[in-house]
Parts: sequence; C-alpha cells; structure tokens
Amino acid sequence: MIKKLGTSIKNIGTKTLIIIIALSFAVWGLGDMFTGNTNPTIATVGSSKIKLNDFNLEYQAILNNIRQGSDEPLPEEFIKTLGIHNSVINNMINNEYINLLSRELGIAASDNFLKKSIVQNKNFHDQLGVFNKDYFNYFLNRFNISEKELLTISEKSLINDILIKTIGSAASISKVIVNNITKNKDITRKAEIYEIDTSSLIIKKKFLIMTS
Repeated sequence: MIKKLGTSIKNIGTKTLIIIIALSFAVWGLGDMFTGNTNPTIATVGSSKIKLNDFNLEYQAILNNIRQGSDEPLPEEFIKTLGIHNSVINNMINNEYINLLSRELGIAASDNFLKKSIVQNKNFHDQLGVFNKDYFNYFLNRFNISEKELLTISEKSLINDILIKTIGSAASISKVIVNNITKNKDITRKAEIYEIDTSSLIIKKKFLIMTS
C-alpha cells in the first residue's frame, strides 16, 4: 500500500497541474462573496474544480469556530487582516490533491457509509439530537448549495480520511504491541514439538526449543 502510494504521488505530481484562477478578495470583498448568485470556479486541481460555494462553506465554518471562541465580536475588517481566506483556499487545494491521489489508489466510500455520515452530522440534528430534514434543507439554503454538491463534498472528505488514517495506521505500531514486547523481551520461552506417526500413533521425534 505504502509503495503504491509513493508511486501514485510521483504519477499525480507529474500529471496534475494546479492552477489558481484569479480571485481578488480585496476587490470583491467578503460580503459580496457571500451574497453573490453565481458559483464560479475559483481554483482547479487537475480536472477537479473548486467552486465559490464550496469555499464559502469551509470559510464560514472556520469563522463560526473563531467567533465562538472569542469573548468579543470580531469586526469584518479585522477578520480580513487574518488572511483566513488564503489559508482556506490553500487547504482546499491540498485536500483536492489528496482526493485525486485517493481515487488513483481506488479508494471509494459506499453510499451507505456516505448516508450514515450525513445522518450523524450534528449540523443537521434537532434539539433531540436526531437528524432533521428541515435542518438539512436550511443548511443547504443558507450556503446556497444543492444536496448533490453537499454529498460530493462529504464523499471527498470521507475518502481523504480513509487514506490519511490508512497511512497513519501503517506507519505506526500499536502501543499495546510495543508494551508487550518491552515487558516480555527478557523472558525465556520453552517449546516442545512432537512428530507423530499418524498411522501407528507413535511419537517418532521430540524437539525442545528455547527462545528469548
């Protein structure tokens, strides 16, 4: 898996051209970005396109986290100076690149897995913690995205998680295994091996093995 991953990285690195299409945040302004009726492509990674609505969704999620962690309201001008929009678009490009790599390796998310992730998403839960279709539709309308677009975004996220977790698990050894090896490394083990003639049920040979 890791060897194949390395080969795929080289292949995609050669084949994939990342093109940032002109996007002037200073000219448009953040307010205009969220009220626009169009959904232009703001970046392309290979044949994949990153749309403005996708960006708005990621950007707003980060803003909400920042504002929730702040004791005072944050002015729009101050938010602009943080350069969050640049970080968001760069992160989206990186994720798109990872998604291309994941698909190159044949990683996919089943429809049932995708549906389960949507149902478990707390953004769509009501006060009882249960998936609510009205909350789901409100979310779509708020960020001006279709159900199909949201499913595509969710699918890409799931596929990327599968790849990243696979690499992480392959590159590390379980702490339980490490602890057991350390704990028992000085223990001497004795094993007796018997060779039996099944036709006559007679023990032919007996071996004693000592290991540590």
